[in-house]
Amino acid sequence: MNKIATRVVTLAVVAGIAAVSSASAALSLPTQNCSYQFNTNLRRNSTGQDVMNLQKVLNMFPQTQVASTGAGSPGMETSFFGPATHNAVVKFQNLHAADILTPVDLTAGNGNVYTLTRAVLNQICVPGTTNPTVPTNPTVPTNVTAALGAAVPYTVLVAEQSSARLADFTFSGSGVITNVKLLRTGISSNTTLQNVYLYDGATRLTSGASILADGSINFNNPSGLFTVAGLRNITVRADVAAGTSGQSVGVSLIGYTVAGGAQIPTALNGTQLPIAQVNLASVSLQGSGSNVPAANVNSGTSNYTVWRNNLNVGTRAVKLHRATFKFIGSAPTNALANVGLYVDGQQVGMNAGFDVAGFITFDLTSNPVTLNTGNRVVEVRADVVGGASRTFQVSLENSTDLLVEDSSVTGVTITVQNSVNNTGGMQTIGQGNLVIQQDPNFNAYQVIGGASNVAISQFKMTAYGEDVKISNLIVAPQFTGTPTSSGAALQNLSLYVDGGQYSNTVNWTSGNVTFSNLGFILQAGKSAIITIKADLVNGSGAAYTAGTVGVNLVAGSNNAQGMSSSQLTSTSNANGQSLSISTASGSFGVTNGFNNPGISPNASAQKIGSFSYQTNSADAVRVTSLKVDISGTAALTNVTNLYVAYAGQQTQTYGNPAASNNFSINHTVPAASSVTFDVYADIGGATAGQTVIPTLTIGGTSVTGSSSVNPSPVAGPAAVVGIATLNAPTLRGDSDTNSQYVASETTGKKVAVFNFTATDGVAKITELTFSQTPNNASSGIKAVYVNGSQANLTVSGGTVTAYLTSPINVPNTGSGVDVTVTADFSKVGLGGVVPNVANSLTLTGVRYQAGNQTIATTTSIATNSFTLQGSVPTRVWRSSNDRPQVSAGATTYNNKLGTISVTASNKGAIQVVALPINGITGDVSNVVIRVGGSQIAATATGSVVTLSAPYDVSAGQTVAFEVYGDITNSGSNSSPYEISVGAASSFLWNDKEGQVNGNTSGTLNLTGSLIYNFSN
Repeated sequence: MNKIATRVVTLAVVAGIAAVSSASAALSLPTQNCSYQFNTNLRRNSTGQDVMNLQKVLNMFPQTQVASTGAGSPGMETSFFGPATHNAVVKFQNLHAADILTPVDLTAGNGNVYTLTRAVLNQICVPGTTNPTVPTNPTVPTNVTAALGAAVPYTVLVAEQSSARLADFTFSGSGVITNVKLLRTGISSNTTLQNVYLYDGATRLTSGASILADGSINFNNPSGLFTVAGLRNITVRADVAAGTSGQSVGVSLIGYTVAGGAQIPTALNGTQLPIAQVNLASVSLQGSGSNVPAANVNSGTSNYTVWRNNLNVGTRAVKLHRATFKFIGSAPTNALANVGLYVDGQQVGMNAGFDVAGFITFDLTSNPVTLNTGNRVVEVRADVVGGASRTFQVSLENSTDLLVEDSSVTGVTITVQNSVNNTGGMQTIGQGNLVIQQDPNFNAYQVIGGASNVAISQFKMTAYGEDVKISNLIVAPQFTGTPTSSGAALQNLSLYVDGGQYSNTVNWTSGNVTFSNLGFILQAGKSAIITIKADLVNGSGAAYTAGTVGVNLVAGSNNAQGMSSSQLTSTSNANGQSLSISTASGSFGVTNGFNNPGISPNASAQKIGSFSYQTNSADAVRVTSLKVDISGTAALTNVTNLYVAYAGQQTQTYGNPAASNNFSINHTVPAASSVTFDVYADIGGATAGQTVIPTLTIGGTSVTGSSSVNPSPVAGPAAVVGIATLNAPTLRGDSDTNSQYVASETTGKKVAVFNFTATDGVAKITELTFSQTPNNASSGIKAVYVNGSQANLTVSGGTVTAYLTSPINVPNTGSGVDVTVTADFSKVGLGGVVPNVANSLTLTGVRYQAGNQTIATTTSIATNSFTLQGSVPTRVWRSSNDRPQVSAGATTYNNKLGTISVTASNKGAIQVVALPINGITGDVSNVVIRVGGSQIAATATGSVVTLSAPYDVSAGQTVAFEVYGDITNSGSNSSPYEISVGAASSFLWNDKEGQVNGNTSGTLNLTGSLIYNFSN
């Protein structure tokens, strides 16, 4: 016997020992049986059914799963041996290294599935066996402990409740649990709990178990109930029988078994929960079987109903929290994809597909679906993407698989009648088919002549029912260019699949091209992108500059074969897009809106030119060179520090540029995009009217086609030298700067906004001069600011001069620049100025720079006036409108008409003397004013209520004056009465804060005309 054979026998012996050994397994028990045999070597980049079977075996064990989600995960195995499969094989080899004597191909797990690795795999998957043999490694111990779960249920159960939560148990360690033994506790009988289940979250792990005569409940599965790897919380749920009100029930964990070991006794007592009687809503399925009849369905069918039934809801609405369905049949579970749950035709849940055990759960707990009374149509729909020539059914297996909560009894779920083994009819999946279409994501309509390896057509190919192997494809290039007679029209024509080249290159002149020996496999339910590429040059290597190009797929003949059915089929024809061939030059010109810019002498960094380059949609362009030529009537010596700015970058600077200046750059402009090149320079002592004219030349290459890009040079408009003139400013209208009262020591008050414009260039304002009114000891303005903190100020003899630390640039544009002036006001009263004095500023002079000149101008623009008081009302407004309604011809008494509120500045108190109130004349009589429920003396004359004594409003306080009156409706219709604040001139108030040392001059009976926020 040779050495290899000896090792195989040794493996068989080891496997036999494993069957009776109590030692822990290197791999947890598998989640399903298998009978695959591996007879050929497999490695990276291998393809075919053996690779898919290999992934299925690896996915049977949590330690060696290829992937947890997506391609390669359980139920989504592929036929391609990639990096994830390689890594999983390495883990498998390392776990079994101790089972093989000095194996050649298992040293440190090399990932190759050669002779000895195949022998181990074939020991696991023995044809005709029910339970696979798992090779063991006695050096790997297994230890699982159990404890009560952290969250202990303390709820009251309800008779006839479904899926009631009884207890949580937390298992920790590593191993496969094959048996769990529970004991019923509490004052109850063995018939109190009708079905007992084990759950992991929303996932049901077991079918319903009954309670045995001794009160125990046994869950047993030699292949494993569940796997523990770290911590795993298991919930015990049960259906509560009818007529059990007044009992109490619970469960205890009294034992569990880890694979390969004896039962571990324990005593973990769950809470004993009382049972109450509640009149629950009723829920039942109509009939014992699904309303989906047996049928044939073609693979590739979308949104196909695989289970349907009417759910009758009685008494009141219920909430659907969870639904679990089982996949049954010879088809693989991944034959169905995009599985959705629908209620009355509306989708309420969506999952990718059934798991490897054949279950799918729609967990709606975070957003339960309300099911109103009556018949509700519940459906499961799916896309049929695989399983050609196989069958399947979808079943609702247990009453707990529909978790329905009574909408009026929170937390209590209802047993759904007629829900056990509610199975849809047998569905037979037809032979797989192949769909070919132009790729909808291939949006190109233009290509660049001279481009290399450019995509000229793209198709989407999808297999349904089974994996399909494509042996060859025929293409028909379409071309309207003018190739030379010495060579082919398209060079290096080639075929790509999902970005990888699958064919040799062909120089095409005419006719069809067959790409043979492709051998790529389309996985069932998935798409591959077929791309045809070529070089767009003629036989002499010259780039095309016009014409069209494209490729059509020609129908094949027995060039595709189903991997499961082995049946031959043919690919269909499909037309590709026709792409126009163009050059990569794009468009180049002066930037839109840049017209004859004005520039100033002796000024730096002035924009003398602006140019825009726009690429076409076919290709990006890499700009590598710029050239700026300088002309015009200004002497070249007056142009210095020349540079170009673009896309947030800047070229080198020529301190003393020549008439022609070259710049090297490397900037890529994406397809269908643009870039702006702005030319800057310092202008010296040029005279007014002289010009500077830049001409820009750009150069580069197309990114894909590598063809030259050299659009014609573009001359910019003449930049004209001018001496800027600052025009007379204007006072801009602004409600904040209207004449108004200002409280003592107000700071940062906006008093004016001046608008400045310039012509013939940029003017830089450096100084503003103001005069004050009044210009004496009563002046209340103590500081002035220009654009916030932008000025250093001097105040002398009533003249305010603002020296700007940062000059204000006034551009040569129509809208100009706004300059905001703010002021700080003096204290009123003791140690301050007298109240009730109107203050204002007058702009008297402006100094600005134009080029190398400094120019001073005079003007006389006065701001509005600001009357300074100790304190002021900051707001007078109607704070409520009660709108009492009186029937025609009737009289009602003591109606509340509304409220007029007054707010004082936080600088001090004011007094309210009279309130103007519209709406208290005519049918209203006996008007009274109340504050805080207490009436204050007042007299109403017309629309004005004068208070018998001035009413104090403290600093920062708001006082609400409630208006009451009798209403006689002398009209013929019933209508509501309403009040509003009357004329500002009729509101009277006193500046109490300003009455200092008996000086009340000008502080009594002021009007509201200058209150800034009056009646707002």
